[in-house]
Amino acid sequence: MSQSASPLVSIVMPTYNGKKYMAEAIQSCFDQTYPHWELVIVDDASTDDSPEYIARYVAMDDRIRSIRHEANKKLPGALNTGVRNMKGAYYTWLSDDDLLRPNALAFMVNYMETHPDVDLMFTDYSEIDTEGKPIRRITVGDPQELGIHNVIGVCHLRRKEVFDKVGYYAEDLFLAEDLDIWVRSMIQCKIMPVHEDLFLYRQHPRSLTSTQQKRVYPLHAEILRRHLPQMYWMTPEKTAYAYLRLAKRAFRFRDYGRTLQYIATAIRYSPTFVVTKSFKKALTPPEVAQVHPS
Repeated sequence: MSQSASPLVSIVMPTYNGKKYMAEAIQSCFDQTYPHWELVIVDDASTDDSPEYIARYVAMDDRIRSIRHEANKKLPGALNTGVRNMKGAYYTWLSDDDLLRPNALAFMVNYMETHPDVDLMFTDYSEIDTEGKPIRRITVGDPQELGIHNVIGVCHLRRKEVFDKVGYYAEDLFLAEDLDIWVRSMIQCKIMPVHEDLFLYRQHPRSLTSTQQKRVYPLHAEILRRHLPQMYWMTPEKTAYAYLRLAKRAFRFRDYGRTLQYIATAIRYSPTFVVTKSFKKALTPPEVAQVHPS
């Protein structure tokens, strides 16, 4: 790919009081081997000195722009602001505490340019701890499992035109806005997984993933309610499995009303699957720890 023909990649970075790791996240953009990017930082009404901190980076490199919300709109609102102000042919987003590997954009742009029929691609990634030390590699799954759980993860690249087809992030589904837009994209677009580790996802106690688990599963159920008739890949057995997983999560949080509701829905879609899965679980012996002689 010649540099003159290299398309611009828009990286949207939503942030709210997120300067602790932001320098590392921005540095991962500077470290890209693919130079044709813009970084759109959306400050979602931070209450600390983030605006001044962000301004220093805007002054440092003309590829960085910033937009500030005067009122907090939450993550999907911040992402939508970034999307509406992007200039690139491709879009991705980067949390203020995560990192792109240096070859991430080069690899993903090359893949998309050589696969013009693909609208959105997503890749494997690694989890890191608060100090940036590796925890484990995550291998992304088959997009036909969307609806059962979110198999796409955190590293992706999509064509700008995808938003024309599927619309923007659903601002009423904060904490599940990513799953919702993946589902809508799967309905109307071609999505491909690529098993290349291109991203570092930071696990820490303040992350949304860590603090908001209890609020996510009812939103997942709402996504199924909205889109299931168009989710052509969701067989009755897959749908039953999705609701059983939701029941398990609801039970974990002692939400017994939703637990029963989700089990009843699973039975309605595939009573045979529910019974078979229950028997398999009942008949599977517990794992026994192996003791090795010293």
